[in-house]
Amino acid sequence: MKKIVIIGGGAGGAGAAAKCRRLDETAQITVYEKSGFVSYSNCGLPYYFSHKIKNFDSLILNTPEALKANYNFDVFVKHEVFDLDVKTKTIKVRNLLTGTEFSDNYDVLIIAAGAPALRPNIPGLAESNNVFSLKTPDDILAVDEYFKNHGEPENVVIVGGGFIGVEIAENFKIRGVKNVTIIDAQDQLFLTVDKDIAAWGHKALLEKGITLKLQKSLASFADNGKTIILADGEKIKTDLTFLTIGVRPEVEIYRQNGIAIGQTGGIKTDKHQATNIADIYAIGDIAETFDLDGNPVRIALATPASRQAVVVANHIYQIKDEYKGSQGTNAISIFSTTIAAIGKTEKQLQEEGINYHKVVVAKQNKLGLLGGEFIWFKLLFTKEGSILGAQAVGPESTEKRITYLAIVMYAKQTIFDLVEYQVAYNPVVDNSFDVINMAGRAARLILSQTYQIAYVEDVETLQAQGWKILDVRKPTELTAMGQIPGSINIPWDQLRHRISELNPAQKYLVHCRSGARSYNATLILQAHGFKNVKNLAGGYEYWMVYQQYHKF
Repeated sequence: MKKIVIIGGGAGGAGAAAKCRRLDETAQITVYEKSGFVSYSNCGLPYYFSHKIKNFDSLILNTPEALKANYNFDVFVKHEVFDLDVKTKTIKVRNLLTGTEFSDNYDVLIIAAGAPALRPNIPGLAESNNVFSLKTPDDILAVDEYFKNHGEPENVVIVGGGFIGVEIAENFKIRGVKNVTIIDAQDQLFLTVDKDIAAWGHKALLEKGITLKLQKSLASFADNGKTIILADGEKIKTDLTFLTIGVRPEVEIYRQNGIAIGQTGGIKTDKHQATNIADIYAIGDIAETFDLDGNPVRIALATPASRQAVVVANHIYQIKDEYKGSQGTNAISIFSTTIAAIGKTEKQLQEEGINYHKVVVAKQNKLGLLGGEFIWFKLLFTKEGSILGAQAVGPESTEKRITYLAIVMYAKQTIFDLVEYQVAYNPVVDNSFDVINMAGRAARLILSQTYQIAYVEDVETLQAQGWKILDVRKPTELTAMGQIPGSINIPWDQLRHRISELNPAQKYLVHCRSGARSYNATLILQAHGFKNVKNLAGGYEYWMVYQQYHKF
């Protein structure tokens, strides 16, 4: 009988235990979980604060008793594995409730211990009882206890603007908290996308009254946690603070026992999630895997952890399977705005010295007459057409476009394939020619040099170089939305008849609201002998959001 021990009962650990049981009814399977809960919805934790998740029990997907009854494996919560001996295949366990320590042995060890939230060593933090992290249901209980003792907060501060930090801010604002502030040391939130997409997230937060303090660093706490002092001396009043500045795997006991640690700080694994020590595997936040190009990565997302759990179980039982690599596919919803991404950002490509092209296109997610809203879609690709990454922002369903790209990129298809995809069209749910089709078409046109494009970050530079801005929207749109200073307005449907008003020797940057009409206008001008014409990718609305919200 095989004895399998799993350290950690989150998505990866519980998933691995369940899969092993499906493959082997006789195995002895034991899970040790440091927190007080197993198999919980950690991604759902922030939504408890806004009462979107109405009761605490809804966060708990399974209990030790239920897992024992359904899958016949043992789960011990509040049990910490604090040492191991790989030669004797033994672990040491501490019961955190009683302090009792004991040993357990294994045939196979799966390390799925996750990565705890970082808690910086800064003055005043130890004396602050109103500062929390948000990783497990235990943290929810701690915050609830604080509410019972201190009442509803008026000021909530989140230090760290990653996904979890933004979600906490959103849900406390929905809860009705008067002052919600996000502090982050970077010059943008949403680091999985570039600034032109991140600006839409900034806009969504600011419009709901959330304060953003970017390029600001936490220096200390004062007044028993009631005052935050930033590195520049600014003081911020707070009733409740969350530290969401990232996670770091605790790997020292594994390093000391000869288990290789990768350059990302996670336990180094191969395509089977196996470590360098026989019969020891690592999955989830604690594991270093690789991306689709073979580069080492450590990605703290539930989707890869769940896949890795299956790969491990299959490999233990000699079923052919392997982990193909992490794509980093991600999404976040902020109020009514969804941001999603996959692959590399421009910043990453520039840092790695990779040459790339890009397009930004916009199209409504369904028929406009039926309430369609624009999705802006950004595609990064090579001169050969290989897709390097994609980002999108828009209403609900925006994330589905990035999910499509996950399939495309996994299959190593190119921008030329995007045009061929035939979406499941119905005017209530989509367009017959989706934004991903449009992105593929635009990318092909760029590579064929059919026309030129410029980007929102280029507008000021082009104007300084003498380019004129030609706005081809209707006058009513200018009145409603504004215009780029110094622009000329000739509506697209009048352009052919009024083309004599323009100088063929002049350089023109053409735009409309989203980039579609201005693309046609660009082709008209080229056909009439205009040599220096560029279409503004994403259009006026994309430029307007970038201009107002990409920096502070």
